[in-house]
Amino acid sequence: MKKKCLIFILCLSVEHLALSDDRLFAWFAGSSWNQANTPDRVDFIGNSDIFGDIQFSPGEPGHTTGKVGFPHMRQSRFFNPNLCLGSLGRSNHCAALNLPLGNDGSRTRHGITLYWSQNRTLENQDGFDLAIYESGTSSGGPDAFMTRVRSASTNEWSFWHYQAFNHFEKYVSGTRDEGTFVTMLNLDQLDIPQGDRIDAIQIANMMPTDRVNSDLLIAFEGQVFAETQSKARYSIPGHYRFGHAKSFAQGSKYDPDILYVAGLNSLSRKD
Repeated sequence: MKKKCLIFILCLSVEHLALSDDRLFAWFAGSSWNQANTPDRVDFIGNSDIFGDIQFSPGEPGHTTGKVGFPHMRQSRFFNPNLCLGSLGRSNHCAALNLPLGNDGSRTRHGITLYWSQNRTLENQDGFDLAIYESGTSSGGPDAFMTRVRSASTNEWSFWHYQAFNHFEKYVSGTRDEGTFVTMLNLDQLDIPQGDRIDAIQIANMMPTDRVNSDLLIAFEGQVFAETQSKARYSIPGHYRFGHAKSFAQGSKYDPDILYVAGLNSLSRKD
């Protein structure tokens, strides 16, 4: 597999790294994180490649949203917007990355690979390990995306996994219903053993033909399989809003705007 596009997200500046740990912390939509643990490298994926038995479309993503009010304004002095995925290290404001290119997930699948500079890795600890922020509106709801991770010890990728969002919070600026959906991911759900470490994350938009192999206890969520719309034991991905389960409509809600991925645990260098 040849990487045809490498985008460098600027690392935390010397000024940021010199700050005390409390100033490196950011928070939004019920989650807080240390910016030093945020992935700071990204590759685009597409170009008709196959990742985890799932076919990707020609071309690559690259379009972004406009500036968003993330995180809270009182953090803006110490927040590094270059770690937002739509900023791509070339902008001084926070924006989200459109997946896929053209914003039409009914026909196209693209994604990104995120990782940390200096061979750093994230440990699977108790509780949630990653927070994935998707820009959207409360009226429109979330869009379907899937995630997988790579074990630093085996160099093998997990299966693709769909996880419903946990919280929504409005931005501090923008229209009344603009904000971000946060999906809290526990690496246990991707069969990463406790204490094992990951060194890369992949995120891609789902498509209407995708299904999840969910169980009765966690409807709508689970391992993702492509082109399985005719298999009865697989379900359409979905989410919960206001206490009600809601599946994604066919042909819509498959173009997520991925804003930010936060590592919730401390990092260490790969042996």
